Amino acid sequence: MPPAADEHWTAPLGTGLGLAWRNLTADPRRWVMSSAAMGIASLLVLFMQGVSRWVDTSTTAYLDHVRADVVVTQAGVDDLLFSQAVIPDGTLPQLVGVPRVVGASQILTINGVLSRGGTPLPVFIVGYPPNLPGGPWAIARGRSPISSDEVVLDRSLATNNNIGVGDGVSILGHNLRVVGLSSDTNAAGIFFVFVPLETAQSMAGAKIVSFSLLRLTPGASVTATSQEIDRLAGVHSLRPSKLAKNDLKMINAGFSQPLNVVIAVCLVVGVLIAGIVLYTATVEHARDFAVLKAIGARFRVLAMVAVGQALVLTVCGFLLGWAMAGLLVLAFRTWLPVIDSQIDPDIAGKMFALILAVNLLAVVQPLRFLRRVDPQEVFKA
Repeated sequence: MPPAADEHWTAPLGTGLGLAWRNLTADPRRWVMSSAAMGIASLLVLFMQGVSRWVDTSTTAYLDHVRADVVVTQAGVDDLLFSQAVIPDGTLPQLVGVPRVVGASQILTINGVLSRGGTPLPVFIVGYPPNLPGGPWAIARGRSPISSDEVVLDRSLATNNNIGVGDGVSILGHNLRVVGLSSDTNAAGIFFVFVPLETAQSMAGAKIVSFSLLRLTPGASVTATSQEIDRLAGVHSLRPSKLAKNDLKMINAGFSQPLNVVIAVCLVVGVLIAGIVLYTATVEHARDFAVLKAIGARFRVLAMVAVGQALVLTVCGFLLGWAMAGLLVLAFRTWLPVIDSQIDPDIAGKMFALILAVNLLAVVQPLRFLRRVDPQEVFKA
């Protein structure tokens, strides 16, 4: 009676995995070094992919959390983080008079640098009216600023400069007291600082605003409202999601290419490591494969051994790399919170599949060797 279809592959697979594990772990020291090397390659791929995810989410975090249906800014300005916009004086009354607009919050944004005994870091100063949209959405410690001499710093920025709640800082020539630390306000290395609008205007030396955050009546047409706003002189309107998309595009122009190069290099290194380990493990056990051939084992059994070796090496190396990546993320968040890495489960799953696919390419040479194994090898001294 012929074997069942599932037994046709289950038996060779089980045999292959058993032999694969024995071949790879025959020399414990080399196995540890091989797993560590594959783990480091996996660590770098996972960490850099996590950095890419963090760049995407952190860049748009402010606009994702701001309570606005429409953002109005200077004509010709299409992003938040990189443009110094100024809305023409006298525009606010016109905006409030647009049908369907039920609320408006004016903010002023200024780019600067902060350093207090630490590494100078870029800051993005947001001046906003207290108790209106535009300020920090998550306070880790303390509270939001109220008076003109108060400021909220990004928590990572404060950590890098050894600043705590209650400390004094100097920003653009203004001495301010830190009353709070905000979370998730590190936009890919651009740290948000929140002050009252009047403080930001004092820093700028003029009573100006950069953006107007508008709220519309429920169910109102954003498109129709934007069309009416765009008729006003010197301004134009965008959805917050459009501004966020433009910011992300500009950030990725500087981040994506280097990240992709590093990931590609790590994958190439992974292929080389896997190729050397798998080929060596196959050649060193040529006599064992010769015995299998001599007793009538079909090539698919030998192929399962080679594939099993790739699978075992990938799983062990990836799990080790995942654990090390988690420790590296924790270390960065604790001691050097300038960059972050979000290694979400979907990233881990995709990277495992990619690393496995890449490592299976390294099975080509072992398979070619197995086809040439001579059963008479078993009779050699």
